[in-house]
Amino acid sequence: FKGSNRAQRVPPISYAMSVGDEKRGVSVHHFCNGFLHAISKLPGLSRESKVYEVEEKVIRAQGANKICPQTHKLGSSYVDAIEGDDEAGLASYMLSYTWGYKVGDIAD
Repeated sequence: FKGSNRAQRVPPISYAMSVGDEKRGVSVHHFCNGFLHAISKLPGLSRESKVYEVEEKVIRAQGANKICPQTHKLGSSYVDAIEGDDEAGLASYMLSYTWGYKVGDIAD
């Protein structure tokens, strides 16, 4: 729109285009559904589990056998290991939490 003051609509970046981007984040949808579901399937873990209790079995395990899009080596971050536009993409907000928080409290 040359000479126009109208804003141009930018199409959303798809899941595939955001893989490996430093601003990629896990969606709220994924955290409240896929992530909590993965935790519920493991013995001894639940919404009451703390981040440090799920880190090895859920977070680290998700990307353990995937190639990192940044280093091209085995072992990807959690966010780059999940797939689908509803699961991850470029982040609009950042959620800060600590290892001692219960995962259910983060989801709520």
